[in-house]
Amino acid sequence: MQEFNSDIRSFPGEIGFGALTSLLRDRQLFGDSFMGSFLLGTSSVIELTFDYGFGYWFLQAIRCVFSPQILALWRLCVVTGIWLIWDQRNKIIFEGFCLRDSTLWANIWALIREFGANITATMHNSPIDLAILAACKVQGKPPKGPTVKCVRWQPPPIGVMKINVDGSAAGSPGQLTGGGIFRDHYGVFRGCFTATHGCGFAFEAELATALLAIELAHDKGWNNLWLESDSTYVVHLLKSDLPEVPWRLMARWHRVRQFRPHLHIVVSHIFREGNAVADRLPREEVSTFKWWSKSPDFLLPFLQRDISSEFYRFARLLRGSLFLVRGFYP
Repeated sequence: MQEFNSDIRSFPGEIGFGALTSLLRDRQLFGDSFMGSFLLGTSSVIELTFDYGFGYWFLQAIRCVFSPQILALWRLCVVTGIWLIWDQRNKIIFEGFCLRDSTLWANIWALIREFGANITATMHNSPIDLAILAACKVQGKPPKGPTVKCVRWQPPPIGVMKINVDGSAAGSPGQLTGGGIFRDHYGVFRGCFTATHGCGFAFEAELATALLAIELAHDKGWNNLWLESDSTYVVHLLKSDLPEVPWRLMARWHRVRQFRPHLHIVVSHIFREGNAVADRLPREEVSTFKWWSKSPDFLLPFLQRDISSEFYRFARLLRGSLFLVRGFYP
């Protein structure tokens, strides 16, 4: 077996990344090594070249696109391999330490398998991923199966008024509109509104509409409230009672906090599928504010759907994003 230091010392002058580049190009270090195994079956996916030097090759290697688990393992291979080779180069120069290349690769593989077992990211169910993981002798971590959620509007307990609110922006920023609907424990319509809130962003419309709904409920003497919104931002603020609100809504926020001790409010999140009535209200064109004491005709199909229908939501992570499939079953 040829010793590793004989390859390094064959280069005259100060030894640096140029020497490593030549070794890589000649496949003296990466011919049948961990990089060769890692690239098994992926020649159609990535293209790596040493024609522009080691630095360019390194950037190419780091930016390769794989599944989350393969990407983490790939970066681990690149960084670990280069670091151990560079560390051995320094030992040869400054300490005169000799190490066979087979021992170096054994150390690289040991670190890759040790750290690869702790990677929490998931693989894709593809032959390429399976081939790479098998070559690296790392156990694959397939993604979890989709979760099924039943989403439907639930009536409130007896004596509680339920409010569903939603807001939208016609742009980012854009004209803000919002709407809310009030229903009792029988699911009977008790009122709804649509309002404009100037110009801003969608999260401002969501919050402004929720605060306005609480103000309206207080004015009408409805003190036991259940407020539902499809905005996690609004739910977090109302539950935590933290003043992390836009400055233009700060006055209304403090006004609601003043009479909130006289109200009993439960705040919860609902997916958009179960908030269809409130989602329809902001589409109505109004100048500033409009209140309906009787259910408008355009809401009747949505009200009926809330009472008699269910939605099923399937969610799973795919390449770092949320993949949703929605079903409606009357």
